[in-house]
Amino acid sequence: MHKITIIGTGYVGLVTAAGLAEAGNHVVAYDVIEQKITDLQNGIMPIYEPGLAELVQKNQQNKRLNFSNNLAEALAGSKACFLAVGTPHNPETDAPDLSYLYQAVRDILTVLTDDILLVNKSTAPLGTYLELQKLVAAATQQVTIAINPEFLSQGNAVKDFMQPKRIVVGVIEKQAAALLKELYQDFITKGYNFVVTSPQAAELIKYAANTALAVRVAFINEISLLAQQVDADIAEISKILTMDERIGGKFLTAGPGYGGSCFPKDTAALSKAAKAYNLNLPIISNINHSNELLIQDYAARILAVIKHYKLSKIAIFGLAFKAGTDDLRDSQAVKIIKYLQAELQIEIYVHDVLALAKAKEQLTNVHFVEDLATALANSELHCFLTESPEYAALEASNFRGKIIIDLRGIITNAQLAKKYLTIGGIWQI
Repeated sequence: MHKITIIGTGYVGLVTAAGLAEAGNHVVAYDVIEQKITDLQNGIMPIYEPGLAELVQKNQQNKRLNFSNNLAEALAGSKACFLAVGTPHNPETDAPDLSYLYQAVRDILTVLTDDILLVNKSTAPLGTYLELQKLVAAATQQVTIAINPEFLSQGNAVKDFMQPKRIVVGVIEKQAAALLKELYQDFITKGYNFVVTSPQAAELIKYAANTALAVRVAFINEISLLAQQVDADIAEISKILTMDERIGGKFLTAGPGYGGSCFPKDTAALSKAAKAYNLNLPIISNINHSNELLIQDYAARILAVIKHYKLSKIAIFGLAFKAGTDDLRDSQAVKIIKYLQAELQIEIYVHDVLALAKAKEQLTNVHFVEDLATALANSELHCFLTESPEYAALEASNFRGKIIIDLRGIITNAQLAKKYLTIGGIWQI
């Protein structure tokens, strides 16, 4: 059993820490935010992710997972240190902000007393490996760099980590590759793919994977707009598409666009990288543009419904970028609400199963409603923007005389509604 240090306790860092501990390693997770570490030591999770709290608690109890805000202590005796700090999108440069990543490495070098393998799990643009090599070149100890991209989907991150489609490590040194194989041995023994590649390929595959998925989402959403013009059922079209083995069935469900911490940021970063190499890649460069146009289109449609029926109170159900998470980064719902607020004055009730607390940091002049029944009763228009099961299970009596805009195609009991508008078929108000 090896000791591992994880830098960062966000979505990636915390799941990685718990997952590698579950695989038999001794893991210490470090964060610069002392309150987060104190909370984690007391069993309080900083994020919601299904199954994560249980996995963290289990490995804390068996002494394989610990938390620390002392970097020197966290690193002492570690064979490997995984970097899982934020690389947020910088809207001014249209590129990831790597300042947190580079500062973490500098901090590590100031307290490091042993040779170590630094493993970058933070999503970072092409060429970051070479920059990290430069940073550690003057270190007294031997510091080896590896790239280990994460392929976690929020709301399913624990399962994605514990049952990975592939584990990719980008590393040149054979000894470092052998250590990474030991750290992931439990997964390899269970038959999961472990792939060793160059650091450059490991950096690119993360962006390529997310961009490929974003293309599929943007594509089916554009098809859904066309389907509405010809009165075609987009759900039926998607189902028939998935019957083609060449196409497959994932990420072909139409909706109000994509959001979250990965797709918008990673597609923008890949486009930025292409331009840096003087490449004109129109497909990659226009994915986010297509997505933003779609979100704006649905916001305009909602506005048109409000004006047509002269509504004074509406409710938005679902604020996170998808069900099963409390993450509001690049939330489609937040964008739509702000669009509506910029165009007219109206009472807006908002409800989300998980993200209501975080929404209070981003939204103003709305009613935050924790009780689903209250939100349903107080509004004339119900807009469903996430696919939460709680919304899909609502009975027809909740919609009597109401107008419904269902941008996830989940409401099946709308027979008593005054009007039902969804992503498939003619949009006629």
